[in-house]
Amino acid sequence: MRAATAFGLLVLTACHVEDPYQLLSLPSGKQIRVLSVVKMHVTAGNPALVLRYQTDQSVDDLKALKAEALEIWPTFQVNVENAGLTNAAISAIGKTKPGFIRTGQAYTFVFQKSGPNGEWQILPEKSGQ
Repeated sequence: MRAATAFGLLVLTACHVEDPYQLLSLPSGKQIRVLSVVKMHVTAGNPALVLRYQTDQSVDDLKALKAEALEIWPTFQVNVENAGLTNAAISAIGKTKPGFIRTGQAYTFVFQKSGPNGEWQILPEKSGQ
């Protein structure tokens, strides 16, 4: 009986854990909630550094999300270049809905260093996303 009670408390506690984040201050003074920065290896192509952050913008508002990603990019670009990578992504995560199974939306902007001068470009959004 004690084991079942302890397990029940553990499950209830786990359901109320918030996503840990780290605040990152941008040059504009705006702060974003960074959920993670990870190096991802894809089957085709070079690895990418991916920054996931929680946005207050609607994930459906691509214009606002892109403006936010472009504001974050110069700060994140330093990390990507220090890692020696030529691919990066900034993923805006919408606020999740609470519950046992949390749901939410996300949108990812991909950056790539290419061309004769090695300039960074944000890749075009795919229609239908």
